Amino acid sequence: MIPHDVVKKFDAAIDHFTHELSQLRTGRATPALVERVSVLAYGVDTPLNQLANISTPDSKSLTIQPWDKNVIQAVEKALELAQLGAKPVVAGNLIRLNLPPMTEERRKEITKIANQKTEEAKVAVRMVRESVIRGWKEDHKSGAISEDDFHGRQKKLQEVVDEYNEKIHQIFAKKEEEILSI
Repeated sequence: MIPHDVVKKFDAAIDHFTHELSQLRTGRATPALVERVSVLAYGVDTPLNQLANISTPDSKSLTIQPWDKNVIQAVEKALELAQLGAKPVVAGNLIRLNLPPMTEERRKEITKIANQKTEEAKVAVRMVRESVIRGWKEDHKSGAISEDDFHGRQKKLQEVVDEYNEKIHQIFAKKEEEILSI
């Protein structure tokens, strides 16, 4: 009863939300922290993951190995500008990023940011819902669908929206646990 393209839009909102949360720092080092850092290389801003291999030798550090040693300085500068709270250290063809332990205050700040991202995801889902309902209202006014059909569709859509909001909440709860755990 719910159009497939609507479900795709809901899924896209969840995917975007998950990606946004993956870029927030938890107590562990993950490549997602830096893979989208924009590096000015070859005269173009390029995401770091397209210029280098990013790995985590342990839970507190990242190693970045650019495929072209000519961009090492640009990568180092981009990492400094990203304000990750860690100074990049160049060792030959490798850049090491040792992440300091997060303070309780910083954990709370990141949790607030995650909460904002959660609200943005819920708003995105609501906007899709409102768009669909507007279309159905037009169909109802033109006589293409009956009153009962309109209300039935609306109820079913709300059930789907509630499911997606619950998914968003579960993703946030998991991320919050990761952020707050020491």
